[in-house]
Amino acid sequence: MKKWACTFRLSHTQCPRLAMLLLLAGGSAWVVWPFAGVSETPLTHDGLRYYYLANHFAEAVHHGFHYPRWLPNAYGGYGYPTFVFYQPGFFFVVLPFALVFQKATTAVYAALVLLLFVGGLGAYKTGCELGDSTTGALVSLLFLITPYLYVDLLVRGDFSELTAMLLSPWALFALMRTFQTLRTERVAVGSMSLFALALTAVIFSHPIVALFFVPSTILIGVYVALGDEKWASCIMHLAAGLSVALILSSPYWFHLISMKEFVCYESAISGGYGPENHVVHFPQFFSRAWGYGYSAAGLSDEISFQLGLPHAIFALVGFFSMPHSRWVQASFILYVALILLMTPELGRVWHAIPILRFVQFPWRILAVTSTFQLICMSGCQPVLAKLGRCRVASGILIIGGCCLWYADQFFPNPDRFKETDRFIEEHHRARPSAFHTYAAENEFTPRTATALIKGPPRGSRPMVELSAPRALQPDVGNNAYVIRYGVEPGSRCDLVINQAYFPGWRVDIDGRTIPSERLLRELMPDGRIRLKSINERAHQLIAYYEGPPGNRFVSAFAGLCFALIASYWICVAGLWITRTRATNGFARWGFQ
Repeated sequence: MKKWACTFRLSHTQCPRLAMLLLLAGGSAWVVWPFAGVSETPLTHDGLRYYYLANHFAEAVHHGFHYPRWLPNAYGGYGYPTFVFYQPGFFFVVLPFALVFQKATTAVYAALVLLLFVGGLGAYKTGCELGDSTTGALVSLLFLITPYLYVDLLVRGDFSELTAMLLSPWALFALMRTFQTLRTERVAVGSMSLFALALTAVIFSHPIVALFFVPSTILIGVYVALGDEKWASCIMHLAAGLSVALILSSPYWFHLISMKEFVCYESAISGGYGPENHVVHFPQFFSRAWGYGYSAAGLSDEISFQLGLPHAIFALVGFFSMPHSRWVQASFILYVALILLMTPELGRVWHAIPILRFVQFPWRILAVTSTFQLICMSGCQPVLAKLGRCRVASGILIIGGCCLWYADQFFPNPDRFKETDRFIEEHHRARPSAFHTYAAENEFTPRTATALIKGPPRGSRPMVELSAPRALQPDVGNNAYVIRYGVEPGSRCDLVINQAYFPGWRVDIDGRTIPSERLLRELMPDGRIRLKSINERAHQLIAYYEGPPGNRFVSAFAGLCFALIASYWICVAGLWITRTRATNGFARWGFQ
């Protein structure tokens, strides 16, 4: 019997790369470690929202909904269209861990470590693309100690915004690689598809980050492309990548826009949530204050909005060190423009452009400036190159100095949730008995179901009730997500489904789908679904939230686009393996 042997050897060029990967992995785990208490969770603005929603999300996927939209046990057990509007990106990242680990906290912590590692790696690749490996290592570590990253992680607990922030560098790296490839080749399908996938991930992760990041990326891409000999090809690839990203992310953004008229969103963009109340005054960009409170008008904020003085200095040095780089030029201009947009001096802009009302807090732009700050810092490469052999030691000193500057910051809130896992389990069992919407102002409440909150929650009542004493039996496979009931023969009566109506509900009686017009016409006064006067014979009921109108077409189109990209990468991987075997190229990767 022939024996196969395989040894693994690392070359002098592969050792630093492996060391960088280990450093990023260790650093990511270290960032999350104080946050991931065994039985306690630091108090943040969002509290345990992400743990609750991760629980809901995984449960819905378990019941066969690959992209959950409706939470049937929320809103007093009457259901809530949370993921028609709420960004699902972070929960898709948590999902594999939720299937492995029993505890929601463990799944969330594992997802955060992965995201921090991926974000650091994206920053490293971007720095390497503009400079060299030393530059990449320095800016990736600086990116991972960006102050606003810790505001999202430890103060706000906004893991969706954090996810978008960490994935953004990949989009710009892929765009850089696309333009670089086009200098020697006619097409750059691989890097362009990576650009599209990265933009898609950002959009799915947080719409507000995408609202500023996507247009900014387009501006940078066009500016850089116009300085290239193959400018037409660059712009075509940029447009193609953007188009693919919009198609892939359409199952989210299309319904986010088209369905907002059916919910009471106004309360979330008015009053105390008006952008004019949450601008950032210039000294706050460099203040070392660190707190766990909330944003307020004027200078009375109890939360940090700093860019980070060391980060801002390195961004400025990078701009002046690499003035001829169009990537650095465009990034620095956008960096300054976005900073100014957060200040009171440009407060009128937030009134002039209606869509900006949905941003609520101008300081959210800090999640976008971090990426452009990263590119500007990469411009320090010429300065580092002049240091010669001392550049590694200098980089270590720079990181050490930054850590000393932030030494009394980046700590989790000393106030904590006690026995978090037990609390989440109790919440899971009690969901139908309380009006949890997981939205600050109940802004996703269907307009037809606002009266439900004035009455008692569903609690232990069944999903289906009849207005007359008539036998009703749950069928095999009945659950909160897919309601299956058999109605025995009896007197004519009304059938009530204890779920709030929202466009996209599908109700089948004896295999016949009830038109949405009838469902809307026969609603209960409080917004629950009702079928009036069903006849005396036996019936079979199947009801579930199918998705917003047009969901099938949009999802099929996006799925086809994704299948084409996946097929391309499968073909590329197959060709690479074939060629590598033929040339014994595995030796290049350390295998002998």
